[in-house]
Amino acid sequence: MANEHQNPEYQPVPHTGKLAYLPLPDDFPVHWPTPDDQRLLWELDSHYVKPRKALDDIFINILVDHFLVVCNDVYAYPFKVKGHVFNNSLYGSYSYDLGPVPEEGIKNYMARLEPVMLNFMGIWESEWLPEIKQHLAYWEAFDLSNASMPALLEHWDETIRRQHICWNIRMRLFMAIMLGRDIFHQTYQSLFAGANSTDGSAMLLAYGRNTKYDRDLWALSREIMASPKLYPLVANTAPDAILGLLDDSPECRAFKQKLADLSLIYGKRGERGTLVTKTVNPAPLLEILQYYFRQPADFLEKQIQTWETERHARLQSARETLQNHPQDVVDKFERHLKMTENANQMRELNNEWLDVPIMNCFRRLVQEFARRLTESKVLEKTIDVYHLTADELGEAAAMLPEVMEVRQRVQERQVEEEKFANVTPPAFMGAYPVDANYTLDPLTLSYLNTEAPNPVDVPGGLGAVPASPGKVIGRAKVLNTLYDSHKLEPGDIMVVGSLGPAWTPLFHKAGAVLADIGGVLSHAAVLAREYRIPCVVGFRIGTHLIKDGQLLEVDGDTGTVRFLAESAAPA
Repeated sequence: MANEHQNPEYQPVPHTGKLAYLPLPDDFPVHWPTPDDQRLLWELDSHYVKPRKALDDIFINILVDHFLVVCNDVYAYPFKVKGHVFNNSLYGSYSYDLGPVPEEGIKNYMARLEPVMLNFMGIWESEWLPEIKQHLAYWEAFDLSNASMPALLEHWDETIRRQHICWNIRMRLFMAIMLGRDIFHQTYQSLFAGANSTDGSAMLLAYGRNTKYDRDLWALSREIMASPKLYPLVANTAPDAILGLLDDSPECRAFKQKLADLSLIYGKRGERGTLVTKTVNPAPLLEILQYYFRQPADFLEKQIQTWETERHARLQSARETLQNHPQDVVDKFERHLKMTENANQMRELNNEWLDVPIMNCFRRLVQEFARRLTESKVLEKTIDVYHLTADELGEAAAMLPEVMEVRQRVQERQVEEEKFANVTPPAFMGAYPVDANYTLDPLTLSYLNTEAPNPVDVPGGLGAVPASPGKVIGRAKVLNTLYDSHKLEPGDIMVVGSLGPAWTPLFHKAGAVLADIGGVLSHAAVLAREYRIPCVVGFRIGTHLIKDGQLLEVDGDTGTVRFLAESAAPA
């Protein structure tokens, strides 16, 4: 399916029939697949970069297939979805039904999810990681560049089969991580009256592997400082010029490799939710290295220790408050704390072993097809391969050395992409039932809190979820991908769709962070709190509404962003 991603049993949320239709922007015309589709509520999926590419549909289909299988068959969460690409933006319409007795449905899926959340590491090390390593070894061993075309096409089919296996594991992780990351937050707010959105999550500061990236960069900075050859060059040269001045000596080659491994900058991490990949400017990492050169030897350890001390103090205070509560309440607090701590660790392991390397193996194969199709004059440029569907790519490759005519299709899709390149897609489309009976069970609340919080209308600005306290004024820099990081100057407001661990070095420069997706336990929120900068998350389309250079006031306590006049700029 080129544009449809659907569970055949999809049904909208039950209601009495009264609908409120949402107006569409004039520059975003929609052709509904069926008349009934206009009666559904469609939500923009901000996890995926815009615009979508034709080849990305194979990735979306695999993901949706296994998301539905895991929800319904593995964890007994009765979730259904219908997806469609409108004007190169991915939308979804979602439905779930816990049955006539919602409490029984909740009990059923919790009985399957809790053992996973409590024993994450045991399952990971005994079942999931060995399976993933087996597939990664297969991809690593295959010689892409020297394979015959029949062998490459056979490898493509086998890669699709193995991707299905890996993404099934990924979805099993995702559901448990999503609930696990938020369940302690829900419990904390139910126990402590007046708790704000970040109080409970502050007990998780520096827990897990977020500081791993700081430690690795710090270790590299100390290693460079000990080198008579590298230190003067890296310390006294503009970051953009450093790589060009490194010679081919073993020491310089080793440094470049370590830098590449740390930042995943040479094609291992692509744009979020797409097969497209680019080369990343390493200058931000080099700036952080220069910053670390100027710090005392115990700088990072003291910083991490401060975070840990604060976390332990908050946790001890909460436990003392709960001393007079019934034991089952205390046990629930500790059990849910463990689940969230486990989920935070598993989120990082997922990034390290699944999201990055699994997608990279797929990208490398696509890039090999692109190279051969370009050399054979099927494509004008290698980047054009992303405008082919998976079927078209396979057919064009199988016909070689005969040249299949695909350039016209590529050109038409490029024109369509350019048409909507500067159009802001609406966060919601279609219609919503004004009297639908939704059950806000723990798993649904976790999705709303961590993946899709609702933005708030604010006069003269935007509002969403407060995720890290503080108030600052600064210039907006919209970073659609990590490859835009060179735009960020010290004190700028970093505006992102979402971000992961590889973005950690940028938090040394950012004055505040705004993110379209995520909740108080998202990477953006956790890192912002650790670096003591304001953060607001859940804008959905902030990267479309906010422009580079706009003067903003960010209030991380209230979750608001105000657009300021130039006269308000700091002196």
